Amino acid sequence: MNEPAATQPLGPTNRNARPVALITGASRGIGALTVAEFLRAGFDVAAVARSGERLQALAAEAPAEGRVVPVPLDITDSSALMAGVERVERELGAVEVLVNNAGYGLRGAMEDVPREELEKLFLVNVFAQVEMTQAVLPHMRRRGRGRIIFVSSVQGRVVIPFSGAYGASKFALEGAADALRRETRLFGVEVVLLEPGPVATEFATHARSLSDEILNNTASVYHRAYATYLEKKREINRSAVAPEKVARLIAKIARVRRPRARYRIQRYAWLLPVLAVLLPTRLADWLLMRPYRKAYRSSGAADERATPRAEGGEGSCNE
Repeated sequence: MNEPAATQPLGPTNRNARPVALITGASRGIGALTVAEFLRAGFDVAAVARSGERLQALAAEAPAEGRVVPVPLDITDSSALMAGVERVERELGAVEVLVNNAGYGLRGAMEDVPREELEKLFLVNVFAQVEMTQAVLPHMRRRGRGRIIFVSSVQGRVVIPFSGAYGASKFALEGAADALRRETRLFGVEVVLLEPGPVATEFATHARSLSDEILNNTASVYHRAYATYLEKKREINRSAVAPEKVARLIAKIARVRRPRARYRIQRYAWLLPVLAVLLPTRLADWLLMRPYRKAYRSSGAADERATPRAEGGEGSCNE
């Protein structure tokens, strides 16, 4: 695991005695565990998610010395997002650490994913993340310090077949984060990307349920390949990392003196980007598609001549 070594807590630069973190997607999984880790690390936390009931439960479990402010809102609603950030600044003070953790997955071949589903995916996984960042940046710039952590994915570096929509959203997020890191560093703001592989949460189960109409479409030329894809995902997810490990890493990234631009966790998060760099593109394509060749042939989608030559319910996990 790619963990920082020495840590130094951000000092409170607002009226509170404790620094303030805002965490999106905080109602369950990695987000809820990250709230707990930040409380232990000495932060007050603004917990953002759609589910007000889950957020209230998080607030009730907060230790006496810490504070969780539940902020139930739809981050794709610009007005609600801005009102939520203003509320946090009134009740806790200026945000010193933003963890952009909200997001979801979508399965299926790019040919099969409807435009409206792509738009909804990018609205949550990209546009809302950037808008939340825009909302907290002015205070960070004026103070001359701040930290923004984007929870991305290894698929923001290498997209696997039949996860193209999700991977495309993470590629876009990584591009935005790279630009933000370069643009804001001179103001004292650090932007960091976390690129995990599979994580043992409900993420994949949720993605599978959202993709049922696509994956169960027997008229699709990719229908047989989808069965193979789901089986491969189940195999990969057996090596999923515990979400507690990811939450601890996020809390450490928030406090490390000089964070790296990227952190990876889980072996696939290390292996896939390295192979993508070292191998010729056609060979990497062939290896990634190799498990699906039989399914393609049996469906009439492809034959041996169409496959590049080597010349040069799935488990419950985040990706």
